[in-house]
Amino acid sequence: MDRPTSRFSTELKEQIEKAHCVAIRDDVHGLDVFEDIEVRIFRVDAEGIVQASLDMFIDSIRDLLPLAVHMDEKERLCCQLINDSLFPATSEATLIVVMTAIEILCGTPQRSEPVLEMLSHLRTELDAMEGSEADKGEVRDILERARSRSIRRSCTQRIKALLGPENAKQFGALYNIRSRFAHGGRGRANLSDEGFRARELAINLILAHLREKKTAHEGG
Repeated sequence: MDRPTSRFSTELKEQIEKAHCVAIRDDVHGLDVFEDIEVRIFRVDAEGIVQASLDMFIDSIRDLLPLAVHMDEKERLCCQLINDSLFPATSEATLIVVMTAIEILCGTPQRSEPVLEMLSHLRTELDAMEGSEADKGEVRDILERARSRSIRRSCTQRIKALLGPENAKQFGALYNIRSRFAHGGRGRANLSDEGFRARELAINLILAHLREKKTAHEGG
């Protein structure tokens, strides 16, 4: 299906007509006119049960709409990844996608200007030091990476500021689990709870972040 309705995709209808000489006309609302040939009419009914409260959902939408007005590209990407994690996927993929969303939102801030100046000075002095070009190149890479703070530290500080120390601690535990799986393949098929907890943390973080931004915008 190519639509969130009962309509079949155009490609599927064309294949059926080609193979069986039968034309399917679906999603008919009201009157339909067709040739005087054999016609069969069928219908399919489906019923779903939603456990969550509709009033709670509506209240959440009303709460979120004002927050979405001033979203930047980084915040939108974070929300898109959280949304993507809701679609069917392995628990491992869910954890990785949601943790990536948190990292994108928090970012990797640069160090202070004095520290950046000292790092630049060290890079300049490196040329005069003894050593192979390969070793010097490795040191240059280390100095370049040192210009930005640790992504883990950046996320932890941001979560602690917005959601408190317990949530920051939970992020640290989830970060370790994600790292062990991503870099060593450990924990596969045992991450269902972690993916759910990471998504809940990410949702609370983006909401707190947007509320803080909205308050600052209104105050400024």
